[in-house]
Amino acid sequence: MTLRMTLQDIAELAHVQRPVVSMWRKRGTPAIAFPGARRDPDGQERFAVDDVVAYLEATGRGNNPEVRADAAAYAMWSGTAAEREATAQALSALLTLRKLVGHPLQDLDAEEILDLADEADPDDDFLLAELESRTDLVRDAATAEALVEAAWDVERAHARVLDERFRAAWRPLADSAVSPSARALVRALIGALARDLGEDCPVTDPTGCGADLLLEAVEGGDHPVLLRSGEGDVARLTQRLLALAGRRYGLVRPGEAWAGLEPVVHLLTLPAADDLDAAPDRLWDLVDELDLQLAPGQRGLVLAPAALLTDPLPEPQEVRRDQLLRSGRVRVAVRLPAGLRTSRPREHLAFWVLADPDTDTLAERRTGIADLAELALDAPTVSGLVDDVLACLHGIEAARRRSWAHLAWLPTADLVARRGSLVAGVRHSTVVPRGVADRVLEVRTALEAAGLAGRVSVEAAPDEARTRGVTLGAALDRGHLRHLPGQRLELADLPAGQLAVAVPDQARGGWQVYRLDRLTLALGRDLRQTEPGDIVATVRPAPDAWVDEQGGTVVVMPGFILRPRAGGPLGAHAVAETIRSQDAGRTRWRDWVVPQPPADQRAVLESVLTAMNEERDALRRRLAGLDRAARLLTETIGTGHARFVTPAPDLPPTPNEGA
Repeated sequence: MTLRMTLQDIAELAHVQRPVVSMWRKRGTPAIAFPGARRDPDGQERFAVDDVVAYLEATGRGNNPEVRADAAAYAMWSGTAAEREATAQALSALLTLRKLVGHPLQDLDAEEILDLADEADPDDDFLLAELESRTDLVRDAATAEALVEAAWDVERAHARVLDERFRAAWRPLADSAVSPSARALVRALIGALARDLGEDCPVTDPTGCGADLLLEAVEGGDHPVLLRSGEGDVARLTQRLLALAGRRYGLVRPGEAWAGLEPVVHLLTLPAADDLDAAPDRLWDLVDELDLQLAPGQRGLVLAPAALLTDPLPEPQEVRRDQLLRSGRVRVAVRLPAGLRTSRPREHLAFWVLADPDTDTLAERRTGIADLAELALDAPTVSGLVDDVLACLHGIEAARRRSWAHLAWLPTADLVARRGSLVAGVRHSTVVPRGVADRVLEVRTALEAAGLAGRVSVEAAPDEARTRGVTLGAALDRGHLRHLPGQRLELADLPAGQLAVAVPDQARGGWQVYRLDRLTLALGRDLRQTEPGDIVATVRPAPDAWVDEQGGTVVVMPGFILRPRAGGPLGAHAVAETIRSQDAGRTRWRDWVVPQPPADQRAVLESVLTAMNEERDALRRRLAGLDRAARLLTETIGTGHARFVTPAPDLPPTPNEGA
């Protein structure tokens, strides 16, 4: 099959935005035409990679001088969806094999490659079948090596194989993926639970399909991994990911139990990637199975939709949940913010922590619960939550001494008696969690690292000064903010001028600000412009925002404007900073919680944030100047057009030297 590219692939290869490629196609030079396209069976136009590379090299268009070397990493294979899926599986297996044997495979014949695969995977658990089915394994090996060269190493090459160009092959993986903040939460919880049981405590995957989330969960520790063996594509991929990462792991075969493996921490994510459409009863079966196999000293983390674990349920499912609560092994139940599963941005997830009951009788048992639906899962929130979870597991006396950051420690019998939500009435929406001394120390450390310790100082505030955050949606409803949508504008071929036009950069993130002619742009349309102090924001390609101090800027969609009410409880820079801190992929911005600083601190916070932004801008300008100076020096000194003065002068001190 021929390597081909979409228009979006060409844009990414050339390091330009997607509309630029369309412009090249429409307005090609007379001597060098834009490559012709072929429509694949899925209806998508694709261009031969060789033609694209030749075009970019001949015209010099784009911002990537290494298009020929990088092309393989941005391309995909023509053919039917089934053919591309098989190719992706084979490349994944070849890259894993290359990692295991430690050398390239392109100089080997098919029989030699299969011999190596048989040695690496004698039981055909993760890569042998993917290679035995190929008709031109030598060509596949050469393609895999081209990916490695383009991506610099095997791991990055494999990440390319997993990306959206092969979405048909990895649809279950994409549909079950969770956001970076959810990954960080799982990693923190699994790490804490495992370390609490011992440095060598294994982490298990009862489904065998944890894939990259399982890998993330054990990152930073040396915990061995155990997983249920499986025949499906995701189960085999999970093992390949572990092998690529150099993680030692073992398989639990059908019919074998986890009971003799104590102590151990189980990570059960539902629905499993190989059964995304599983009915609720099937999901409860998996939770029940984990609960029954949980031996004394073992622990479990269940990550699943809140609709299953914490939210109101139909009566038959509620009965099953009550039975698990009565067992005493559900020690923690937490409802999480929406948008953590990237394919379902409106869905809330939740987690349970399973462990030995804290007492023998239901009347004396307690369970930690929380509803964090309105909290961002930032580092302080996750840290406080993990400490709460461990306190719940360390006995009643430890829990009684705990100053809870997020959990409410309630009688388990009360939860069993509830109908509806398990976490109703325990919502936390404070922006600053408990553990104020730790938070103040963290701020002071950050200020010192930024070189600001002598200019900005903080101390703990009295309890009565604490404020609650507010969602952006609620702030709009209350009149604290006004929302102005961005405008749909076609900017191609517009003459330059003085009007600032801000466009979210879909290729690199951040913003591009053009200076265009006001009269031309205003023809036939009503231009909306920012006012001084407005927040210019976007959620695509990632959440980003900045404060327009001067005003007069036109914002292009998907960007938009948030205008704080003068004298209101929200500070523009604090809101912009909160938007920038959101995870990529989160687009429900009205649900984001922003701080409402105390009245006597609001202006001071805005002033400090303004000064910090000005300093960041100055550092960016200096960095750009250093980049330009280094490039020009290399071009002129390196080609003999100029030389250094003898003796060579020392570089001038940076602004911070000698301060």
